[in-house]
Amino acid sequence: MMHRDVIVIGGGISGLSAAQFCRLAGKSVLVIEKESRVGGCLHTVHHGDCRLELGAHSFFNSYGNTLGLMRRVGALSEIIRRGKLPYRLLKDGRLRGVLSRLNWPQLLLSLPHLFGAKKEGRTVAQYYGRIMGRDNYRNLFRHFLNAVISQNADQFPADVLFKKRPRDKTILRNFTLQEGMDQLITMCAHNLDICTSAGVKAVHAYGNGYRVALQDDRVLTCDYLILAVPAPTAEKLLQSASPKIAQLLQSFRAEIMTTSGVICRAEDLDLKRLAGIVAPDDPFYSVVSMDVILENDQPWRAFSFHFKRPAPGVDGRKAVIRRVLNLKAEPVAEFERETVLPAYKPDHAETVRELDDVLEGKNLFLTGNYLTGLSIEDCVTRSKEVVGRVCNQRAASAFQTDQKIEPAPTIAG
Repeated sequence: MMHRDVIVIGGGISGLSAAQFCRLAGKSVLVIEKESRVGGCLHTVHHGDCRLELGAHSFFNSYGNTLGLMRRVGALSEIIRRGKLPYRLLKDGRLRGVLSRLNWPQLLLSLPHLFGAKKEGRTVAQYYGRIMGRDNYRNLFRHFLNAVISQNADQFPADVLFKKRPRDKTILRNFTLQEGMDQLITMCAHNLDICTSAGVKAVHAYGNGYRVALQDDRVLTCDYLILAVPAPTAEKLLQSASPKIAQLLQSFRAEIMTTSGVICRAEDLDLKRLAGIVAPDDPFYSVVSMDVILENDQPWRAFSFHFKRPAPGVDGRKAVIRRVLNLKAEPVAEFERETVLPAYKPDHAETVRELDDVLEGKNLFLTGNYLTGLSIEDCVTRSKEVVGRVCNQRAASAFQTDQKIEPAPTIAG
């Protein structure tokens, strides 16, 4: 049996960042990913010299721990600016300015509530309905907040949606990478030992550590196990190794979001350049445009449609895309992706505290976007905290530096 200090199950940004922090702290680590590619919610696709994001589409200079990770793998030299373009509201078949449905008198009367307003213990609907006005929230803001998290935001905890973080003003405020968002994944993976196309069949306690059985009957062992997979997957894997934790994980709900991406010839569209579209009455949360990184004279335009659940069938999604973009010809490339998204409940923080209390003192650790926030920064921060528990304080201090990580083992298929 192959043995490692740490095995990480899941090759998204949570798993890869956890593995990088472990490696920098001197631990031998293996990442196991069931798909043929790593990346999770960071997923860039290419067609010729055009690219499209099917998942997350932006980094921010307030992502302190993510910037630290980027610095260590050399990704900060690859950043490029996202252009400033407007978002539009699609209503009654017309694209309108965002402020067209704003009730200004109500907003002016409600804004004073912002001073002293507390997010803790309030849902998005309660908090933003109070500071923006209930009609403004219902008719406008809720649809843009839904678009941010690609799900109904009403019952989402308000203190999780937007977090105040210090900004590194030496870095672009809002940016992506030369080759797309998952260039960070590629650069992280280059430095790690990764086993792709490897489904995990079962996890069992093994002495003071864990035994991981793969679908192809290989068996691996480790001293520490980090699960960086969606809550429903973690729950299934831990049925034998930790029934109590598996039971707690049932409290975390998840939804499947369908994303349809298209790359079109610019000449086939009669649509002004924009950052995205939000449509209250259509079957999608948002359309995200790649116009923000493409020059005016580029021959391509690219868009990702994030559909509501249940999403229309393939033909229905194509019909929506043709109608919204007013396409004159078929796209030159089409892409589909399903993503598991956590659906937070108002008592989410309490549930996470209970889960972490049960995990205390164990050699088992959980990370992922279903725990402390949906953003890339939330995922990386959780993974960094997890590795701080894996390692002793002296080893953990190693990844507080800006040391650059050099290439290590080749990725295993």
